Order: sequence, then C-alpha cells, then structure tokens
Amino acid sequence: MKLVKRSLIAAGAALLAVIAAGPASAAPNKKLPENYNFLSGIAYELQHPGGSLPGSNDFSCKPTPEHPRPVVLVHGTGGAQATNWGPYPALLTNRGYCVFALTYGAIPGVPWPANQIGGMDKQDVSARQLDRFVDDVLAATGAETVDLVGHSQGTYMPTYYVKFLRGAEKVTKYVSLAPLWRGTADGVPVPNVGNMLDTIDVPVCTGCGGMVAGSAMNKKLWTGGSPYVSGIDYANIMTRGDEFVVPYTSGYVKPRAGESVTNVVVQKGCAKDFSDHLAIVSSRRAAFFVLNALDPGHPVTVPCEYVAPITGQSLR
Repeated sequence: MKLVKRSLIAAGAALLAVIAAGPASAAPNKKLPENYNFLSGIAYELQHPGGSLPGSNDFSCKPTPEHPRPVVLVHGTGGAQATNWGPYPALLTNRGYCVFALTYGAIPGVPWPANQIGGMDKQDVSARQLDRFVDDVLAATGAETVDLVGHSQGTYMPTYYVKFLRGAEKVTKYVSLAPLWRGTADGVPVPNVGNMLDTIDVPVCTGCGGMVAGSAMNKKLWTGGSPYVSGIDYANIMTRGDEFVVPYTSGYVKPRAGESVTNVVVQKGCAKDFSDHLAIVSSRRAAFFVLNALDPGHPVTVPCEYVAPITGQSLR
C-alpha cells in the first residue's frame, strides 16, 4: 500500500539521518534557539532518547494572562514528541506559551528508536491517549482549555477526540499543518479502497487505512456533514508541494454557518516557498502563520523567503 510504504520510508529515513548536532538547551532567562530545520528534532532524539525538546513538557509551567491556554503539539504519522517539531517548542516558549507534546500511537513492546515512531495505531485508540494527555496538561497548568497544533495525522486524529470524547469542551483553537480532512487519495483509482483498507489491520501501521479518502474512519470524522465543531477556531495551513496529502486541497474545507475556519496556502503571495509535507512543519513562514492563528490579536509579519523541501530551512 503506497500510503503505508511512503509513511514508513519517511519515518525510517528521518530517524536514521546523521546530523552533527541537535539544538542546545538555553541558560535560564535566555531565549531558546529556534531551529527551523525538520531534522533538528531527530538529531535531538538521537542524543536524548525518548526526551522532550527544550521548552516542551514543563509541567510546572503556568499560563500567563497574555497566553492563558497551553499549546499541545500533536505529531504526524511516524513522528513523536521530539522528532516532529523542530522549532516549535522553542518558538512558542520564547513567546510566553506553556508548550506540551506527546507521542501517541507508538508501536508497543519495541526498543528505542522504534518506540519513538508514533501515529501507527488506529485513530480512535490514539485519540484516547490524547484525551488523557490533555487532562494531565489541564490539571498541571490549571487552564480551562488548550490549543492544539497538529501536523498531518495530528490534524486529523484529534477530530475523533473533539467529536466523540468530549474534547470540544477542552479545546479553543485547532491549528493544522498539512491537514487531510477529506483523507488522502494516495493515487489509488480503485473505488472504495479507503473503506476496504480501514477494515483490516495493516501490519505495523494499523491506522494508516483510516487516513485514506473513503475510509470508515474518514466518514466518521465527517459525522454531521463537516469535520469541524462549532465553538472551536480552526486554521488550516497547507502547501501545494504536499506529496503525502493528495491532493493538498483535502485540507481546504470551507466553514459552514457557525463554524470559524481560516484556510491558508503558504505559496499564496510567496512563490519562493517550496515546502513539502515535512518542511511545512519547520519553515519560519508556516510557523508565523501558526503564531497568528494562536494569537490573532497580536499579529506578526509573515516572511516570504525561500523554503527548502524536507528541512524547511531558508536562505537567511
């Protein structure tokens, strides 16, 4: 199956990448380094097995009046709390947010580094893990709700949490990088292939079939005729260069009456952005769109700069 094969190849290649050094921890009262390189999180994982990126998962963090909601980072297929997030823990911590990241859907009973390949389980199973994690974050911080920032499957699986596990009561903003609301077609022209794949347990990645267009899971997430829930503010940030979400417009769903949704394609007004499915979660341009989605009352200027595929690095 093309979707499973490509997801596992991408995850495996990333974990085996040889990177000279990961991001350094900052001294107290100093800014954390914001490393706009997707591979930097993988480098950190190789040096700190099972660890959290600097700036994330400080359960003593207390939200401020300026940023009263903790931000929970929800990785994509093959990712984990450290490997998926490059600059985000530092980026958000430096701006006063309490930042948390989980690893969900990991393969059970396997040694490191395979146990840091998340997003492998079915979306309903992973959503229950997210549910428990959000409850832990709220209990530790004293906040009433969280904001979610997801990538790839991390934009999709939380919908199960929001719709069927009462997550809507605990989520205010839902920001998605490379969303796949309609599922990915994966280039398969066979009718109903998504529904067929979702009824079998694919070895290793039992949740991959649920992300294919037409799958039973995809239909369930559209319960009520929309992937959205009224009362939550959504932002969808997409790239035309997405090679895993096919077509990339799977994530471009307009709101209905009563729904709050902003749709952004990073190439609009910036032809120098060559983001693909990985780069969009580590480019400065996409990250600034995320900042504006989380705090629209204090917008930042989104740069137009060259963005490299895979790493998301610019030429600055």
